[in-house]
Amino acid sequence: MGYFDKCKGIILGSFTELEQHGELPVVQEYIEEMTAGNEIPIVKTNELGHGKNGKCIVIGSRIELA
Repeated sequence: MGYFDKCKGIILGSFTELEQHGELPVVQEYIEEMTAGNEIPIVKTNELGHGKNGKCIVIGSRIELA
């Protein structure tokens, strides 16, 4: 559908319930399928998301990952 055509990268945050049930690979595989051929970098961090220690970023903002 073209959602990833202008995307420069994908950051996966925490998926609390999926991770508790060992289902995170399902999400990762789905994202990889959806972005196949686009060579979009994908990173995973538990520092983003809806967890109690989650931080936030502004969607569309420029960030630098170390």
